[in-house]
Amino acid sequence: MKENILNFNNSEDWLLLKKYCRNNFINQIDFFRYEDMHTNFLKSLFESNNVYGLAVYPLKKIIELIKMKDETKFKEINIFDDYDISHVKIESQKQINNYRLDLFIQFEINDKSYIIVLENKLFSSESNEQCLKYERTCQEALKDKNEIIFVYLSLSNDSKISSNNYVRINYQELISNVIEPCSYIENNFQALNVKEYLKSYVYLYNLDLGNSEKNIPLTHEIEKLVMNIYNDKDFQVILNADSNDKTYEQFFKANTRILDILFIALFKLEKITDNRYNQLKINLKNSRKTHCFNDKPLYNTDLFYEVIQYLIKNDFVEDSNKLEKLTTFNNLRYLVSDLEKLTEEEQKYRDIYRKNKEKQAPIIFDRKEYYYWTFFSEDYIQEFIDRVKAEYPEINIY
Repeated sequence: MKENILNFNNSEDWLLLKKYCRNNFINQIDFFRYEDMHTNFLKSLFESNNVYGLAVYPLKKIIELIKMKDETKFKEINIFDDYDISHVKIESQKQINNYRLDLFIQFEINDKSYIIVLENKLFSSESNEQCLKYERTCQEALKDKNEIIFVYLSLSNDSKISSNNYVRINYQELISNVIEPCSYIENNFQALNVKEYLKSYVYLYNLDLGNSEKNIPLTHEIEKLVMNIYNDKDFQVILNADSNDKTYEQFFKANTRILDILFIALFKLEKITDNRYNQLKINLKNSRKTHCFNDKPLYNTDLFYEVIQYLIKNDFVEDSNKLEKLTTFNNLRYLVSDLEKLTEEEQKYRDIYRKNKEKQAPIIFDRKEYYYWTFFSEDYIQEFIDRVKAEYPEINIY
């Protein structure tokens, strides 16, 4: 195993993947919200006098993508014709009445005026029917304009929004059909930033994947590297290794972020199964000790949550009694219903759990709602893992 890991650790594709994931420029920019960061990059890209030397090519690419997604848009345009775009004006965070629009793109084609209103969502979703409100406000305020096209950009097309008039585009489509083509025809040194922007996706999505991890966009370069790594004989040994091996454990701890990205990419490319993916993610969670208390390391609570969810999803735990047998800790409580009479201490803990609900969702199983405290000590986690291993020795966790 040690020889396999050393060979793999020095392989060209693994080193290229690490370099690809670590070299980026967007994370150096101080923005408060990721949506703003991406929106501002798109603004700079779609401007006709953009610093990338691409003129209106990026704008034509987004028009082409919109028309591909909805044939009713830009009906007068044949995307394969050589048409001229003029009077381009791009604004980010444009204020119309009481609403702020993420990206507002004005231009003309053959003396006809167009407006693209783009709403950008990365780690959030629509709230308070904002899409419908933006649409009504723009239609009223800009009713003299010839055509307004509304676009909803997000990680996934699955989420519901309040208006059916928006063209739904996800970040994978944006990368594949707009940004990557721009990166292929760079005309000056500044255009290299288009490639750097692509690399930055890997970094940014790894920061806060949440429940969207399987929607991470993959560039062609990442896909190529990932497939080369997957076909590496040394990596196959590592992928199927006994997680109790000390060298394996050390390798995971030294490369958690890069492996996280790699496993997500392999899952999306359908090279590892759902069960295998969950097991690898559990191993990754267990390799992270992210908090300290009284100079003692504490495991990230996500490990506990991931293991529980894995057991429930794969039918290892059939009822609440089995779950409670594995998790008899003082800092885990469950509620049958709000009508149940709670002690004062339980009520206090429940309120704390509910305040943390956004970051640490409750585990709902067998009609009971389980809450857990922010941190588990290393002893608690080790006891929990030992119980799981004793009860289910076939599960490959450490």
